[in-house]
Formats: sequence, C-alpha cells, structure tokens
Amino acid sequence: MSDEAERPSHEAADGRAAVTPVRGDRPFAERAPPSGDGATRVLHVDGDDALRETVATHLGDREIETVGVSTVAAARERLDGDDRVDCVVGEHDLPDGDGIDVVDAVHATRPTVPVVLFTDAGSEAVASDAVEAGATGYLVKRTTEETLDLLVDRIENAVSRVRTERRYRLLAEANVVGVYSIRGGRFEYVNPRLADVLGYDRSDLVGTPVETVVPPTERARVEQVLGELRSNRRTVREQTAELVRRDGERVTVEVRGVGVEPTGEKQPLVLGTMRDVTERDRSKRALRERRDRMTALHAAAANVAGADSVQAVADRALAAADEVLDMDRSVVNVVEDDKLFAVAVSDSVDREGYHDAVSLDDGSTLLAETYRSGESTLIDDLHATEYESADEGYRSVISAPLGERGVFQAAASEPAAFDEDDLQAVELLAAHVTAALDWLDGRERLEEQNERLETFASVVSHDLRNPIEVARGHLVTADVEGAAVENALDALDRMEQITDDVLRLAHGDDGVESTTPVSVESVAGDAWGSVSADGATLTVESDARIEADRRQLARLFENLLSNAVEHGGETVTVRVGALADGTDGFYVADDGPGVPETRRAEAFEAGVSDDPTGSGLGLAITETITDAHGWSIELVESTDGGARFEVRGVEPSE
Repeated sequence: MSDEAERPSHEAADGRAAVTPVRGDRPFAERAPPSGDGATRVLHVDGDDALRETVATHLGDREIETVGVSTVAAARERLDGDDRVDCVVGEHDLPDGDGIDVVDAVHATRPTVPVVLFTDAGSEAVASDAVEAGATGYLVKRTTEETLDLLVDRIENAVSRVRTERRYRLLAEANVVGVYSIRGGRFEYVNPRLADVLGYDRSDLVGTPVETVVPPTERARVEQVLGELRSNRRTVREQTAELVRRDGERVTVEVRGVGVEPTGEKQPLVLGTMRDVTERDRSKRALRERRDRMTALHAAAANVAGADSVQAVADRALAAADEVLDMDRSVVNVVEDDKLFAVAVSDSVDREGYHDAVSLDDGSTLLAETYRSGESTLIDDLHATEYESADEGYRSVISAPLGERGVFQAAASEPAAFDEDDLQAVELLAAHVTAALDWLDGRERLEEQNERLETFASVVSHDLRNPIEVARGHLVTADVEGAAVENALDALDRMEQITDDVLRLAHGDDGVESTTPVSVESVAGDAWGSVSADGATLTVESDARIEADRRQLARLFENLLSNAVEHGGETVTVRVGALADGTDGFYVADDGPGVPETRRAEAFEAGVSDDPTGSGLGLAITETITDAHGWSIELVESTDGGARFEVRGVEPSE
C-alpha cells in the first residue's frame, strides 16, 4: 500500500476519515497548535500494516485517535500539514530511514511534540541514541495487552507534560503571575514577574537553589512538597508560603506546582506559578485585628457603662484606651462652670504640665475647639498647627467630643502615629463614655426628682390630711343635715382617697416583699367588700391559687373593681375568672360602656380618668403592682362590650 493511498486507521462515525491529510507549506507558527485539551491524536510510523491496526484499535479503546504511515517521508508530509499531532510513535527500522530520522523530522517542524520509539530493535545502544536525539521515551515492541497498556501510559504522560508546559509557557509569556520550573532543587526557569516578586534579575535567579528564597524554618517542608511532586507525576499542589526576597524582606505567595514526567535521563521537573498575595494577607490580618480590637472595645465599653460615678467612668475610659487601643497618653476632660477640667489623666502624662482648666471660649486650644464644634479631629503633627500644646512632646493627637459632657484626647510623641482606624475606635469609645455620663446625669436628676416627690408627699401627708380631718369633724358635729352636707362629706372622703393614692405612688408602696399561695376567689371577694357597690354584682369564676403578695393583690382587685363600678354604673356586673387561652393569669371584666380602643393605651397613665371626681391614679397603681410581681396587664374589650383587664405571667401555686 502506498503512503498516498493509506487512510487513517480510525474513521469517524459517518465513515469519513477522522483526520484528513492536508498539504501545505505555511510556516509552523500559522498551523494548528501542536497540542490542545481535546482528544489525544497520535501519528504512528511503522512499516507493519497489521501492527498499526492493532495499535490503533487498542489506543482507540482509550479514546486516542491514531493516524498511521509506513515511512519517514510520509511522516514528514503529515507533519508539514495542518493536522494536529499530539504525539508521534515510531519504529526504529523503517523502509527509508530509522527512528532517529523520525525524531529529527518531528523536531524540525513541531519541536514540542513528544516522540516515543516503539520498536523491535531492542538494544541499549538504540535506546541511548534515541534519547540523546530527543526522544521522550523508548519501549520494546510487543502486542501483548500489558505492553500496549504501557504504550498508552507513555503517550498520555508525554502529552500531559507537553500540555502542562504549554499552559505554563503561555502564563510566563503573559507575565501576569510568576511562573517557574524547578529541576534538581534549582530554578531552571523563571519569568520576569516572578523575578520581580523575589527581587532578583532573571539571570541571577536561574540556577539558584530554591532554598535561597525559603526561610530556614520552612526549608524542610518545601523540600518535602517538592519531593512529593517529583514522585507523584501530574499531582497538583496548592498552598500559601512565605518567601525571602533578595533584600531580606518577606513576601507571602500562593504557590501552585505540578510534577512533570521527565524526558530521557533528565531529573523530574516541577512546574508552577507563584502569585504575590502579601498585600491581600496584610489586609486580611488588618481586618482580623480590627475586628478583635472592636470586640475588646465593646467589652471594655460594658465596663465603662457599669461605673457609678463620673470619676469611675473617666478612669475606666483611660484603662480601655490603654489596654485595648494601645493609647497610653489619654485624658478625659469634663465640663463644669463653662470650663473643661481634666478629671482623669494617664500615668504617662505629666499632670503638672497639663491644662488645669480650659475655658470653652479659648480659641487657642484644640480641646476647646473640639467641644465647640462637636466634631472629632485627627492631627498628624500638632506642631504644624496653630493650636497650643499642653506638652511640647505631643505630636499626633486624636480629639473627640463627649457630647455636651466634655472631650476625650489621646496623644503620641511621634508624628502620624494614628490613622483613621484609630480615630474610629476613639469615637466609639467616646460614644460609650458619653452614654455612661448621660446615664449618670439622668440618674442624678431622677434622684433629685424623687427627693422632691418625697418632700411633696410629706407635705401632702401633714399639711393636707389634717385640714381634711378638721373639716370632716366640723361637718359631723354641726347641727345641720341635708344633701349639701352629705356631698361635702363625700368630697372629703374622695380627697382623702386621692391623698392616699398620691402617697402610695410617692413612697413606692407597691413593691412586693414576698409571695405566698393565695386564692383568687378569696382575695377578690374581700376586695369587693371594700367597694361601694350596692346595686352591682360580682361573680368569681375561678378557684385558682397563685403566688402573690396578698396585700398588693388585694389593692389590685380593689382598684379594678372600683374602676368597674365607677365607670359601669350602679347595676354593673363584674366577673373575675381564669384566662381561657392556655396562659397562666386571670381577668376582671364588666358589662359597662367599655373603653374606646384608641384610648386603651393611655388608661394606665397617671392622672388619666373619665371621671371628673377621680384622681386617675388607680390604674397607674395597678400597673405598678403587676410590674412588681413580674406580671403584665392589658385592657381589652369584654364579651359584653365592657372593659376587660387581663393579667398574664402569673405563677400558679402548687
């Protein structure tokens, strides 16, 4: 069979040749690439037609396409064409030459295509000559299953190596990432990008032992990884490593490497890439440190919030600045009488040299300016500003307002010692300090208010109760009868009730000292006896026993039952029972006119009442009693359209 008449050993499914010979004299660079990521395509050069068919069948079963020719000349013609060839398998003894001629033909046109000699000429001399000429591998020809499988492995390894080298070559030429090859523990190739990352000239780095750029503590691990890659071909390893530049600076790189099957007698090759991720890792570390710093600052802020005096707040703020923010020159200034006073100063600050007091109108200090503007300031060099410095050694300064309470400042002796992260942290600390100072101020005002209320309660108790009793005595002893006297006595009774309610609120007599098992039915019944309700009706539909302060529970029922009678009328029906929705609690409901939904929320506010003669304190006291027990109370509409008070969160008694 002539070379021109030969057809591909494998045909496509439609009967056409899977590879059609194309002749042409275009330069190699314009032809189809010698390798790709598709199915492997092999050019088999052997004068034995039957052998070529056997090899083609076996390779086809492994999804390797095969084109067969019988002479060196036919092989050259194929290689000169445009067809893709990923590997050449050649016999040594051919009609018009030998295997070395095949290797030369491949290298002349497609120098990256690997050549595997598969020949009967099994001698060490032939094998040595073939490898020296550039053959990738050598295998004695046999048609056994084992030998053909071995041939497949040789082809796949050779093609994989070429494709891997091609991909890395493209990366190297693009110069986007660092690309290297290592053989025998030395850099065999580096691209400009990698040389730049490591601070070397390419010519100086090539041939340099790899350990030169590896820290001593990491050399054993790196050598272990390289050994694994050399031993396990086509295994890809990825990891992050720290390397040493020529100038001694450390860089963090992401390293990717793969072991490549060696050619001939050469040592195994490791190809890979390196990407400089120093800045990325530095940013990650900075983010992690910032997160940890904020977590610690929030914990310190909780400590500040727990302080019970202005001095304690200031002292804890300085401790947080020192321990968490690493700012050991800090001052907390508080406003008093239109001046800023330093109430807490770090140990490293010269207290004698610091401002004793700064007027809020002082335009020469950053301290007063911060308070007036209400804005934080970061100054890299105080000496470059017009502000007076409390100490000539202060250069960097952060100044943050504490609301209307004062100013927090931190200083350093070096210029530009603080950054925006430091400013943000100080502002957060300042916000917590401000909240703590505001809370203390609010507590102080509340204590003053309570003192005034206590004083008012004493005045009411002494100066109002006595005149009421005197008036009642005169009316009772006066020889006068009639509706006017009765109304006057009722009014005095009401005044006395209001006085009692005010005193209870003022003295906080609604607290719960202890609870005992009590009967809802019993307490409600006793309370009903204290209510003026001649025509009204009470029905208790619960025999539950609950944990409560009996005295306070009785007052609760008195207030709710009195409210029902006052607003429901003389014939109102009041019911007391257990909640039916599965929750622990009870209700008090009536069939009176009820309360509009829009006004139910304000019903528990002190002073709110529809009764012009009422104090509006009864329901406020009731809510105080439920709160003291840990219960809740809600006003809703009863099934009869009246008011229904539901008390929830009640603890049943066993």
